[in-house]
Parts: sequence; C-alpha cells; structure tokens
Amino acid sequence: MDLYDAYFLGENVEWLKDVINEEACVDVKGNRIIIDELEIIFNSLFVNKLSENTQYEIKRYIDKLNMTFKVQQMVKHEDVVILKERLKIWSDRISTDLNERKVIEVFTDGILNPKHLMIGGISFFREEIWNELSDISKNDLNDACHCLLTQSWTPAVMISLRAAEDSVRILYKTVTGKDVKKKSLYNIIEELKKEEQANKILLNYLDYVRSIRNRAEHPDEIFSQYEADRVFLQVVDMIIVINEELSPSVESTL
Repeated sequence: MDLYDAYFLGENVEWLKDVINEEACVDVKGNRIIIDELEIIFNSLFVNKLSENTQYEIKRYIDKLNMTFKVQQMVKHEDVVILKERLKIWSDRISTDLNERKVIEVFTDGILNPKHLMIGGISFFREEIWNELSDISKNDLNDACHCLLTQSWTPAVMISLRAAEDSVRILYKTVTGKDVKKKSLYNIIEELKKEEQANKILLNYLDYVRSIRNRAEHPDEIFSQYEADRVFLQVVDMIIVINEELSPSVESTL
C-alpha cells in the first residue's frame, strides 16, 4: 500500500463522516453517495489487504442497504445513527492497522533510476533477453533491486554476483558441453579463456566479476552505494553480452 492509497482511503472515510449527520438529506443510492462511497472504501481495503474484519462488516452493510433502499431514497434517521457509529469504529480500526504496517522510504539518490528499480530487473533488459534468463537470475536481479532501494549496499553486491554467476555457469555449459558440477567461478572463467575466438569484451566482464567476487568473500568487506550501483550495472551488461553470445543468430562461440 503506497502513501497515496492511504491518503485516498482516509479522505473517503472522512468525506462520508462529513455528509452523514442526523439532519442529512442524502441519497443511499446514487452517484458517489452512501453505497458508492462504502464500496470505494471496501475496495481500497480489499486491494491493500487491510483490516479484514472491517471489509467483512462494510460488505454486509452494503448488502443490507441495497436490499432496503431504492434509488434516490433518502437515508433514514435510525440508519444515520447506526452508520455514524460504525464509521467511527471502522475509522479507528483502519487507523490502528495502518499504524502497525511498517513503511520503508526507498532510496532515490543513486545513479540508477528508482522507478526502474521498483519495477525490478526486467526494466534493465530487453524483453527477449529477460525471457531467456533462468528463474534464479530473475529472482536474484529482482532482489538486488530491492536491496538498492533500501540502501543495503553489500547485500546488493552479493545478490548481483549470484545472478552473474548463474549466467556464467549457463555460458560454460553451453560453450564447452561439460557439466558445471561444483567448479569454482575461477576455474570456470579460466576454462572459458582457453576457448578459441574468445570474446575479449566478455572476458573482461568475467574478470571484473571474479575480482569483485574475491573481495566479497572477505567477511569484513563492506561495499558503498556507488560500488553497489556499479556492480549491478556491470552484471546487467555482462548478462546481456552472454545472451548475445548464446543467441542462435551469433555464428561464433565464445
């Protein structure tokens, strides 16, 4: 639930409170009157999975009003009293549930577009390349985006490297025809370097990833925001190059 949704929900509850009073001449059914407004509140609670008890009570009350009133029929005094009391209960309950829901403000001062990070890894790739990635790579790239948004720089580097290693292992198996088994990243890269017609750009990426991986293995290593952003971008570029190497349209191997 974003802040706008919370504001919109509160605005609708307060609007309904304001128009409902004991002397009100308000239609129960009509354009944004009682039932319509209750349905807006219910839908907001349902979509955002908030206050299930309140959802249930509002839905039952809407059903009751639909059965009892006709279009353009004014609200009755006794119904005003009941609805005012229920609105107070619902409002207090929603406020309590919102207060208990934790909200984290995303980091927006990095070199990466925060809107793209919120969408996830898919926003950094062409669709055809993203669709070719393994589920492991997709999940790791999405998790890396979440880490970058929450200023978790070292975890962002670690999870980005996981996505990179998965793609490197797929490359190794495709190029050499050998099973990766438990080969280390170092041994995989060294064997790939021995392949004829090796793509020098890709080899540079592989060496870069390996150097970062070596740093990350030290328990005391901490990465900065700049380093985390840079590693993520380098991993994205490397995965794109690997995909191009494995593409059927490319005649040569690594």
